[in-house]
Amino acid sequence: MACRECHTAKVKCDKVIPCARCVRLSKVCVRHESRQGQGRNKKRARTKISEDAALSTEVGTLKPNHYGLQYLVRSWVSLALRRRNFGLLARAGMIADRSGISMDQILCENGNLRGMDFLYSLLLTPATQQVVLGNRLSWSEIPQSLLMATGCMGATDGLADPVVADRWIWIREIRQGISRYLVTPAFERDVAGWDLIQQTYQENKKSVVELFLAPSDISKHTKALAHQISLHATPDLPPKSSRMKSKLKLKNTKGASTAVDVDQVFCLNIMNLDHDFSFQEYMPRGDHTVPSTIASSSAPAGDTDAAFKSGLDLGLPLLDLDNFDDDSDLDFFMNVLK
Repeated sequence: MACRECHTAKVKCDKVIPCARCVRLSKVCVRHESRQGQGRNKKRARTKISEDAALSTEVGTLKPNHYGLQYLVRSWVSLALRRRNFGLLARAGMIADRSGISMDQILCENGNLRGMDFLYSLLLTPATQQVVLGNRLSWSEIPQSLLMATGCMGATDGLADPVVADRWIWIREIRQGISRYLVTPAFERDVAGWDLIQQTYQENKKSVVELFLAPSDISKHTKALAHQISLHATPDLPPKSSRMKSKLKLKNTKGASTAVDVDQVFCLNIMNLDHDFSFQEYMPRGDHTVPSTIASSSAPAGDTDAAFKSGLDLGLPLLDLDNFDDDSDLDFFMNVLK
């Protein structure tokens, strides 16, 4: 069956998820589900999709041997056990069941893929003793493949190098359910500090992205993540950045009242089923107005845009997230992230 994008464009699809056309055009590739003949049951079918919802809607039609899908389920299992979150564990099982993924595929040795033997100690450790956060992620720990894919290879001095220092970048590592964060000096100065991100994740009352994205923009972030997951059909694929033409409003936690219009560069590097790095950069759009309260203190007089011009235009294809369907379904996944 053709994918949704090819069906909408009325072009031939190679029927592989993701298909060659969607990969070439940086489209989110999901299988087209025909509703022909549903008649009065159409509304009921829509309601069922909304209940399953969010990220499972975007990736739930991938094949059970899709590496990115297995990574997602396995990550949720690890996070759920550390957080003692039965809801998240149930949702991981729901996606696995919908996609035909067996428990053995996720939990046990599978060819050259290591099983989740680290879960033994997690199951017997009380919630008050669970470790959910690690120490501060350092620049030297970021994989070279991720730096290359995101235009950061020239940063020989790490976060002190202007190649990255003046860009709004934050990176999250998840390893066996433990999260670690990195923020660039510009992000720390203008958007949100590392300490606040740590505190927000530890408290677990809202997702980290809610600190600096408006509620109306959270769904675009989620869709960008779903697109990145879909790109990893098999193990050991190099990361591939996508610049999202998403018209995001980037808030700031430092007191500025005006949000900045940005595009988002997203890149997911899956090291193995229990270890990944996600790179996110916010790049000001050409027609933005920089609030004076978040202009760089080091910018020359009369050049308040200086701190916002250093982000590299990587020549990436623009993925227009405003043309996606089923935005309301993403409420489900945001509840999972919380």
